[in-house]
Amino acid sequence: MALHSIILLAAGFLMCISSIAATTSNPDFTTKVRVFTDNHHSISTERMLRVESKGENDEARGGIDKLTNLITSKASKIRESADLKAAMYGKDNGVRALNKLHLGDDVASALANKKLDTLKMFITKFNEKNPNRQITLIGTLSARYGDDVVANTLQILHKNSLMPPELAATARTLREEQLSEWLMKDKSVMDVFKLLKLSDDGYETLFSRKMEVLVDYIKKFNVKYSEHETLLMTLTTSVGDESKLVPIIAKAKTNSLTEVNARRVENQLVKKWRSENLEPENVWKLLNMGTNADDVISSGKLRTFSKYASKYNKNNPNSEVSVIGIFTAKYGDAAVAKALLNAKDHPSTKEFATMLQMKQLEGWMKREMSVDDAFTLLKIKSDDTLSLVANKFDTLDEYIKLFNSENPLRKANTFTVLRDGFGEANFAIMLSKYSSSQPYASEYQDLLFKDWIKRKLQPMNFFVDIFKVPEEKLAAMSDEAKLVVTHYKNFYNTVSPQGLHDVRPRRS
Repeated sequence: MALHSIILLAAGFLMCISSIAATTSNPDFTTKVRVFTDNHHSISTERMLRVESKGENDEARGGIDKLTNLITSKASKIRESADLKAAMYGKDNGVRALNKLHLGDDVASALANKKLDTLKMFITKFNEKNPNRQITLIGTLSARYGDDVVANTLQILHKNSLMPPELAATARTLREEQLSEWLMKDKSVMDVFKLLKLSDDGYETLFSRKMEVLVDYIKKFNVKYSEHETLLMTLTTSVGDESKLVPIIAKAKTNSLTEVNARRVENQLVKKWRSENLEPENVWKLLNMGTNADDVISSGKLRTFSKYASKYNKNNPNSEVSVIGIFTAKYGDAAVAKALLNAKDHPSTKEFATMLQMKQLEGWMKREMSVDDAFTLLKIKSDDTLSLVANKFDTLDEYIKLFNSENPLRKANTFTVLRDGFGEANFAIMLSKYSSSQPYASEYQDLLFKDWIKRKLQPMNFFVDIFKVPEEKLAAMSDEAKLVVTHYKNFYNTVSPQGLHDVRPRRS
C-alpha cells in the first residue's frame, strides 16, 4: 500500500511540474510588476514582485527540466522495482522480469546490457523465495529467445576472438549451463536435435554452428548414461537413411566451416560399415545410387563408396574391388566417361573425377583396346550433334595420348581416328554443319580439306570419291553434302600451296 501511495504521489507531482513548465514556456505569458500588500502585526506594507530577466527565466526553466528528469528516472525505477517484485511472486519463469528490464531484443544485446546483473540478482532472490520453482539465467534466456537462438549466439560469442573477454566468458559459462540443464532434464540426443531446430535450417546447412553444440551434448550424454550415441546415428535418424545422408555430407565437405564435421560423420559411416563386414556390393545397394551416372558422382555417393572400398581392399587383399570397374559395370563405359568429363568441370569433384578417368583409361590399356575400339566403345558415332561428340573427344584424346606412350611405334592421332570412325563423307558433313559454331569443327575441317588437296581432289569432282555420287547426279545430292562442296570450293580457292603443310591439330 505504501509503495502504491508513493507512485501516485510521484505521478501527481510530475503532472504539476509539467503544468508549470508548460505555462512558463508559453510565449503569450507576460511578466508584470505587481504590488502586493502584506500585513505584519496589523501594519500594512507594500512590496514589489521582481521581474525575472530572460537569462534568469532560462536558468529556472533548466532547473525544472532537471527536476523533471530526476523524478521521471526515480519513478521509472520505482515502477521497475514494483514490476520485479510482482514477478517475484508470480508464476512466470523469469521471462517477465527479463522483459521488464528491457535487456534487448536479442541474446547478444541482453548479455551485454548492464542490467543483466539485476536479472541475476532477481533470479537469486526468486529462488530463495520459491525453493520449489527454481529458475536459471540460461533457462530464462532460452524461454525468451528460444533454445536454438541462444545456443547459436553463445557458440558465436564464445569462439569469436573479437568479443570483449567478459562477454566471451559469460557466453562460455552459459553454454556449459545450457548443456547441463538439458542433461538434468533427461533430454535425449534427438530431443536436443529438435530443440536446436537443425532440421528447420534445411539439410543443406545441417552442419551449422549449432551442430557443435549437439556434438558436445552427445559427449556429455554418453558419459552420464554410458551410451554410445553418435552424431551419425542422430543425423541418419533425422534424414531417414544413410543414402540420404551421404549427399548432405558431400555438400558440407565443400564448405570450410562445415568440413570438419562432415568428414567426422563420413568416417563414422565408413567405420560402421566396416564393423558390419559389409561387402562392397551391399554398400553400393545401401547407398541407392540411382540410374544416372552423373548423379552418382555429384551426390558424393561414389566418393564415399570409394573410401569404403579402399578400407575394404586393405583388409581383403585377395578379393580387392575396383571402384571404376563397378561403376562401369553399372552404367557402361560411355556413360561413365561422359559423367567423369562433366565432373572434371566442377572444383569439388575435379580431382576425384580425374583420378577415376585415369583408372578407366588404364583399364582399357590392360584390355589391349585399340584407339578405334575406344571410339566404338564411347559410342561417339551414335551422337547426332557435334556438341555431344565433342564432349567425348576429350576422353578419346586422353586415351590416344596414353596409347601412344605405351605404343611409340603405333602412334595414332585423334583426327584420323574420328575420320575413319565416322567415315569420311559423314565426318565432312558434320564438320561443315558445325564449322561456324564449334572451334573443333572448324579446326578439323581445315585438316580434312588440306588432306583432300594433297590427294589432288578437285572441287568439281571430289564428291565422286568422297560421297560416291556420279557428277551428273550432283543435283540429287542432299543439302548437307552440297554445303560440303561449297565449303571445299571456298577453301580450295583461298589456300596457298605453302599452307598445305601438315598442321597438327591442338589435339593428338
